[in-house]
Amino acid sequence: MRTYWIAAIDPGGTSGWALGELGADGGIRSVSYGEAEDPYELADFLLNNRLHVCVVEDFVAYAGRSHTGQKAETGFSPILVQGILRGWERKAHLDLQWELQSAANAKGIITDERLKSMGYWIKGQPHARDALRHLALFGRRMANHEVQVRDREEE
Repeated sequence: MRTYWIAAIDPGGTSGWALGELGADGGIRSVSYGEAEDPYELADFLLNNRLHVCVVEDFVAYAGRSHTGQKAETGFSPILVQGILRGWERKAHLDLQWELQSAANAKGIITDERLKSMGYWIKGQPHARDALRHLALFGRRMANHEVQVRDREEE
């Protein structure tokens, strides 16, 4: 069965990441995860893995809310992290398929209970946990034929 390498990113001052090998049916075959304070670590992560898709939590600024999405120690907002990743992807000519997901959609469908039942509940790493949530949602959407992985020529 064909498999695809999918990265999921929860961007921000501390960014979570998950790397999964998904079958064509959307099932997760293997997974690794972690957190990074530096968005350039994530850029290296994209460059050093032969990925098909990068799933990123989309940051939406709401009127009347003073949330910047920025962590004071680093100054890296989710929007800046996305820009850095996309810039490095273009520079390296990776031709990734990008998928944006909302935090509300991921947390509403892949609940804490569902993450626990899947064996992907990680204590002490909330951003990695959210990245796993986005990876699982992408797999679910693949299984439901709501999203397809674009075929590309293998090197």
